Amino acid sequence: MAGPLPPDPPPRRPKIVEALLQDFNLIGLGGIAALALLTGSPIPLIVGGAVEALYLINAPGSAWFERYLAVQRARRRGRRREAWRARTLAALPRADRERFRATQRRLAAARDRLDGQTRTLAASELDRVDDLLDQMLDLLAVRLAARAYLATIDAEALVDEMQAVRRRVRADDHPDLARVEAQRLEVLEKRLGEMEQMQRNVEIVTSQIATVEHSIAYLADKLVSWSAAGRQPQGLKEILAGVESTEQAIEEVKPVMEQIQRVRHA
Repeated sequence: MAGPLPPDPPPRRPKIVEALLQDFNLIGLGGIAALALLTGSPIPLIVGGAVEALYLINAPGSAWFERYLAVQRARRRGRRREAWRARTLAALPRADRERFRATQRRLAAARDRLDGQTRTLAASELDRVDDLLDQMLDLLAVRLAARAYLATIDAEALVDEMQAVRRRVRADDHPDLARVEAQRLEVLEKRLGEMEQMQRNVEIVTSQIATVEHSIAYLADKLVSWSAAGRQPQGLKEILAGVESTEQAIEEVKPVMEQIQRVRHA
C-alpha cells in the first residue's frame, strides 16, 4: 500500500533564515553583487545591504510573508501529491486508473465552475475533498494488493488437502501420525481462515471505494448546481458536509487496510 499522502511538515528553520533563503531574495542578492562587479562601485552593495537589512527585519513577522510561506508549502504539497498519485496510478490496472481519473476530472470541472473568490473562501473544504481523492486511490492500491495475495492461494486445493488429512487420520490411528497430521490440519485451517478473512476485507474495501467515489461525485454535482444557482459562498460548507462522514467511514476501514498489509508482508 502506498499510504495516504503525509502532510507537509512545518518549517523548522527560524523565520529570518526562511526569509534569507527564499529564491527571490537570493536572486536579488546575486543581482546586486553582479551589478557591483560590473560597475566597479560599492554603491550597489551599500544600497542593497540596507534594503536587505530592512527586509530581514520586517519580513519574518509580517502577514504577507506568512501568506507567502503558506503558498509555497501548498505548492510543495501539490507537487508531492501529484508525484505520489502518478506512482500509485502507474501500478493500478487500467480500469482502476480510468475510474480514479474520471472522478478526478469530475471534481476538477466542478471546481472550475466556481469563481475565484469562492474558490479562495472554500480552499480548506476543497482540500479535504482532494484528500478524499487520495484516500480513494490508496484504497484502490490496497485492493490490488489483496487480490494479488488471494491469487496465490488455491482454496479448492486447501479444502481437498484438509479432507485428505482427515481421511488419513481416520484410517490410521498411529499416535505419532495423528499428532503430526493434527498440526498439519491446524495450519491448513488457519490458512483457509486467513483467505476467507482477506476475501471479506476485499469486499469491505471495494464497498468503501464506491462510497468515496459516489461521495465525491455527489459533492461535484452539488457544487455545479450551487454555482449555477448563484448562491452565496456561506452555503458551501453545507454542500460539503458529507466530507466529514466519508472521512469517518474511511477511518473505520483503516484497520482492514492495515490487516491486508500485515498479511502481505507476513
